[in-house]
Amino acid sequence: MKYVLTNHSSSSQSATIAGWIPNIADGKIDGQQNVKKVFTYNELADISSVECSVKVDSVIDQEFGAMALGLLDEQPPSMANMALANSENASVFSTQSNTYQHGTSQESEFDSDFLAALGKSVTLRAGESKSVTFVLSWHVPTINYDKAFGVKTANKIYAPNYYATLSESATDAANKFASRKDELYDNTQKWTDTWYDSTLPYWFLERTFLTINCVQTEMGQRVDKTADFPEHYNFFEGVRCCPGNCTHVFHYAQGLARIFPTIERECRDKIEYGLGFESDTGLMHYRYTDEKFGDAIDGNCGTILRVYRESQMTTDYRFLKSIWERTKLSMNHVIKNGILMKMAC
Repeated sequence: MKYVLTNHSSSSQSATIAGWIPNIADGKIDGQQNVKKVFTYNELADISSVECSVKVDSVIDQEFGAMALGLLDEQPPSMANMALANSENASVFSTQSNTYQHGTSQESEFDSDFLAALGKSVTLRAGESKSVTFVLSWHVPTINYDKAFGVKTANKIYAPNYYATLSESATDAANKFASRKDELYDNTQKWTDTWYDSTLPYWFLERTFLTINCVQTEMGQRVDKTADFPEHYNFFEGVRCCPGNCTHVFHYAQGLARIFPTIERECRDKIEYGLGFESDTGLMHYRYTDEKFGDAIDGNCGTILRVYRESQMTTDYRFLKSIWERTKLSMNHVIKNGILMKMAC
């Protein structure tokens, strides 16, 4: 979140811009005593932050996860407060200094509503502009997702979030962004400029791309490997609705494959022809998360077409060769079950 302040007057002006964050830890931690909310102040090379976490029996509970608000600057924040009562202006700007040292923590009761704030003061000459950039980051090591329908503990799969293996904390994630901020910003701007460099109207371009946005919501997760699963993408049909990368729903989707083909090729290999595949019969479970979701011929046929699509989108045929025998077996399964098709492969 980048804010640019510009002095349009004829004399020097001073201003302070601040951001705040609540510690949104909620719910109950069964069997635990002395649960506290914790704010921790950090100063790193390119960013300072306040991190929100939970303390359980004197140990910071990493499994519960954390969020952090960072201020992108080589200098410490001009102001910092980890005990705000509310987010009203009078409260946020009541602190005009930063007295915290790196690693300072402040605890509160689990049911408290305290907020933390960071701010930067700037002085602008006539006509001068300066930017103040905030970073919101998070680190939740474990994801639990449904393998079947119904809100039941037995229907949950607990697995590591893949992204959580790339950083040690919410602040570390923000710091990694800070070290690459120019590269990431420039590439994002390049993508935006390229996408909108078209004779088509902007509203049409936005609508055609909008559906791909779902993969960065809770509809999709990148799950790290466990004893039972390889590293893979897990997709719902809707947020927390209809689990298991459903074959006879997702084979209609085209946008993700065209923009992020690596994701789709991996799903063919690890999901439809991996976790959801019976290598002795060619049957493809239409939801990989539970064997009770059996055969769906339309999903099976659609996945075969997806293999064809993925092979058409590259001149490197290693993917097709690696999956070809499984694809033929699934086609034999379709034929044996009474559906006759012609394909040009």
